[in-house]
Amino acid sequence: MVNRIRKAKNRMQNKDLKSVIAVHEAGHALSSMIYFGKFPKKITIKTADSGIGGYVTVDKFSEVNSLAKVRADVKVRLAGKLSEELVFGAECVSDGGANDLYMATKYLMYGATEHGFAKRNVSLEHFYKGDGLVLPIDEEVKTWVLKELDDATTEVRQTLVDFQGVLSILVSNLLRLEELDQVQIEKIFSENKVNLTDLFQHKNLYIPYQEKLEQFLKR
Repeated sequence: MVNRIRKAKNRMQNKDLKSVIAVHEAGHALSSMIYFGKFPKKITIKTADSGIGGYVTVDKFSEVNSLAKVRADVKVRLAGKLSEELVFGAECVSDGGANDLYMATKYLMYGATEHGFAKRNVSLEHFYKGDGLVLPIDEEVKTWVLKELDDATTEVRQTLVDFQGVLSILVSNLLRLEELDQVQIEKIFSENKVNLTDLFQHKNLYIPYQEKLEQFLKR
């Protein structure tokens, strides 16, 4: 009797964890489509039995790193946690986005201190403790990073609301199939009449460097 109860509880926990992972990964996948204008190669979720979360695999966006790309990367990183917030409520967000938040902050810190993406055109020395915490650095850089994170959060939160129908489609099919490749995603979107033009061009941040250069040379 005790074993049956334990197994029943485990099944409930598995379903809960699977639900969280599906929402989280669907958020990453949806935001990558919106901001990078491409289908993911694969979206995978795992059951609680594996002890592993899910992941989204995408093609490399561009050989060129830029402030626009960093901002897009940050938004995709934040989208998993913000999807959970949209679906489950702010107080029920899991700790699954910890590494996403760390990486989003790191992208911006490097952008500001090493790549000259902040207001000042300068490279600043900075250090990390062994536990990944940032040691005190330039206040202007910290202000810029925090503003970028706040702006990205606001935008992604609204974007997920705008595209919550697509988010629902992804979540439902992830829960049913546990893994979706690009062909399956395209088929599912076609069957559900998802507006791909709106999805891929709404906020696509790809920068056509060659085209911009050609326009410059014609001046």
